[in-house]
Amino acid sequence: VDFVPPLVPLDRLEPILKSSADCGPLHLINPPAEGYGLQDTIGVGGTLSGPEARQSLLDAVNEVADGRYVSLSTELLNPALCVIEGQLPDLPSGGIEVALEFGATGQPNPSGEFFVGENPVIDVVLPAQIEDGYLYVSIIDVTGSVFHLLPNVNRQDNSVATLRNQQDGEVPIRVAYPRADAASDKIAFLVDDSLLGKSKVLVLHANEPIFETLRPLSESVEGYTEALKEVKSRGLVEIDALDSRLLTLSAPG
Repeated sequence: VDFVPPLVPLDRLEPILKSSADCGPLHLINPPAEGYGLQDTIGVGGTLSGPEARQSLLDAVNEVADGRYVSLSTELLNPALCVIEGQLPDLPSGGIEVALEFGATGQPNPSGEFFVGENPVIDVVLPAQIEDGYLYVSIIDVTGSVFHLLPNVNRQDNSVATLRNQQDGEVPIRVAYPRADAASDKIAFLVDDSLLGKSKVLVLHANEPIFETLRPLSESVEGYTEALKEVKSRGLVEIDALDSRLLTLSAPG
């Protein structure tokens, strides 16, 4: 007769999560303080680099679960996004929403999925409580490139006071435009088949400018993460909030 322990303690699972994390930290979802009972579900959340990493995590947790149900609520990213996930500071949300629309129609896109040929429009919605400081908005794509939507060489003023333009309450700030509105200071783009997969819009807020000089319009994800690490190591500027949203870029059919 196989003995099934009445509880699986958290300290049996935490080393597995640590060793399996290849794309940012993994965490137990609402774990019971005393451990998992016979009828409990072991839930794991976080991000992983792909299907193989997910299967390895599932196998490792099942080995100690002793028949308990295991539920993985993990987001599968890609190597470029995993680089940034591993280097981002552990920061709270600033309550900044990333709203997406279809450029051709102006209709909202709540799913965040765009197909080849479509024109994503991106608004960053400032909540009422953020009235000052500086906003940094970038998009990291599947090729490992970081495109700086705000600030950049064509749109250099990223102070919240300027962006609000004396408006109170929630204020949408457009950072990627419909093609019909494209101009030297207004970025617009179409999805093409070289960018298929998951990209991430990253929004940082700080009370002071994060970088001493403007970043290039685009750079490698490795270069950008090194710059963020340098800012953190110098301790001169405190990034106080981080918000993000995934975009899924797909081929039709």
